[in-house]
Amino acid sequence: MLIRFGGSLFLPVLIIEFIVAYFFVLSYGFGYLVIEILLSAAVGIALLFSAGFGGIGGFSLTPVKIFSSIGFGLAGFLLFMPGILSDIFGVIIAIVSFVFKNKNSNDLKSENFRYKDDEIIDVQVVDEHISVR
Repeated sequence: MLIRFGGSLFLPVLIIEFIVAYFFVLSYGFGYLVIEILLSAAVGIALLFSAGFGGIGGFSLTPVKIFSSIGFGLAGFLLFMPGILSDIFGVIIAIVSFVFKNKNSNDLKSENFRYKDDEIIDVQVVDEHISVR
C-alpha cells in the first residue's frame, strides 16, 4: 500500500539511483562519481541561491520570472541531491527554465514591439492644481 507511508515512493527512486550509480561506477570509476556529486551539488546550491527573491528581479514580478525562478529552484534542489538520475532531471529542468526565461524576455524587449499608426492614441494631459484651504 503506497498511500500508507509517504516515503514508500522514495524506495523505488532510491533503488533506481543505486542502479544508475552502479553502472556509472563500472563505466567511469568511483572517483568520477564523487567529483560529479560534488560539482552538481555546487551548481545546485548556486541555482538555489539564484532562485531567491534576488533572482526574481525586485518588485516587477511577472509570471515568466516567477515560473523560471521556481524552475531554477527545483533544478537546484535536484542537482544538490546526490545521484546521477536526479542530476539528469535537474539539468533538464534548468535548461527548460533557461530557455523559457530567455525566450519570453526577448519577446518583451521594447525593440520587438511594432505598432501601426492607427493603434496610437493621442492624449493630452492637463495639469490642474487644486488647492484646499
